[in-house]
Amino acid sequence: MDTVVIGSNYPEITGNAVFLDEAIYARHGLCVELMNPPAEGTTLNDAMTSGRAHFTHLLSHPILAAVQGLGLKYLASYQDDGFEVIARPGIKSLKDLEGKKVSFASPMMNKNFFYAFARAGGNVSTIIPAGYGGAIHQEVMGIAMADLDYLRDGRIDAMALLPPMSSAALMEGFRSIFRHGDVFPTPVFGLMTRDSLLADRHELVVRMVHALDEAVRAFLADRAYGIGLIERLGTPKAVAPVAYDMTRGYMHPLRQVSDGVQREWIENEKQLENVQGAVPVGQVFDFSIVRAME
Repeated sequence: MDTVVIGSNYPEITGNAVFLDEAIYARHGLCVELMNPPAEGTTLNDAMTSGRAHFTHLLSHPILAAVQGLGLKYLASYQDDGFEVIARPGIKSLKDLEGKKVSFASPMMNKNFFYAFARAGGNVSTIIPAGYGGAIHQEVMGIAMADLDYLRDGRIDAMALLPPMSSAALMEGFRSIFRHGDVFPTPVFGLMTRDSLLADRHELVVRMVHALDEAVRAFLADRAYGIGLIERLGTPKAVAPVAYDMTRGYMHPLRQVSDGVQREWIENEKQLENVQGAVPVGQVFDFSIVRAME
């Protein structure tokens, strides 16, 4: 039995649920441990590049690291949407966010939001950024139930949220005014690993990909089972069924992402960090294992 460590900064998000069924991973000779890098005094990218974490399902910063040549690889997608901008009552459209405080989740999500906001006639210069890179809160927001307090008390007017946070917010009467995937198919969860692990322990990586695919299919196939996994993440019982239904609408068995999405993602990350020169798609993405499963 091989122990594999999954780096996940955000313990409450429903994307973690597919790593909780020990029996599925045991059938593939694996024992999965979830690691929260910030809680252990490191970053996700450092955990991945140093080998403290073998895999991650979070994509934003690891994709950026791969574009920068730090030896990480994206192997498969299992959720291509899910972030929604949830706003306080009285905000009914994107244009209503002019002059408001908005919390962002990741660079690609921000790009999607500002594109849609401008198309809706909004003045981009009026947005007050919060959350990711913002002046109000310097950390990523919208990835813990406690973050909803920022919406409840008005410190932030709108937030990019994932289930179960988005589920709880909608149940409380907040409004969804934008889905990031409506602009551009933006992967939210997938599987990434180190180039060195892919080369040196290829068979282990193959087993992990197959196990994750089985776990995702089991989650999608049985609502009661999936709700139970989400409850194990600490989601309140009243919220878990809504969170499952929302997640199930976005999640899918493992697959690759289109060539267009790969190229757009690389170019966006290059611009963000001023990376010069060409970045080959193969430096960042390797879907050979999922293609072999088809």
